[in-house]
Amino acid sequence: MTSPDYDLVDRLLNEEESAVLDFKRDQYEFDRVDKETKSELLKDILAFANTSRNSNAHILIGVEEIRGQRCTVVGVRSHLDDAKLQQFVNQKTNRSVNFQYRQIPFQGVELGLLEISHQDSPILRPQDVWQG
Repeated sequence: MTSPDYDLVDRLLNEEESAVLDFKRDQYEFDRVDKETKSELLKDILAFANTSRNSNAHILIGVEEIRGQRCTVVGVRSHLDDAKLQQFVNQKTNRSVNFQYRQIPFQGVELGLLEISHQDSPILRPQDVWQG
């Protein structure tokens, strides 16, 4: 019997990138990196949070997209800390972003899954989020 997360990943691997799905081969750099590097992760989360949609959005990390075919699973060696990520994102926005990072065991490797829930848009990022 498979888990709901396993089934979700299995389904996502057969889809193409869209307004509710993005694939990342490599894990986001988050710890011990500069502000600009961290901002890439923030931008991706906010892009999905601010997209008009009726379902959750997903960023699946550790897969290589192959257009027109099932994505290739490559796995990740490290995971983001959901608590640190929550604090980082939500201190940079005008209101809380409803999202979660999960580790998903899949076909002998680990994948990362960012799930961004439907939000009441827009969620704003102040002009200079790096002050203070």
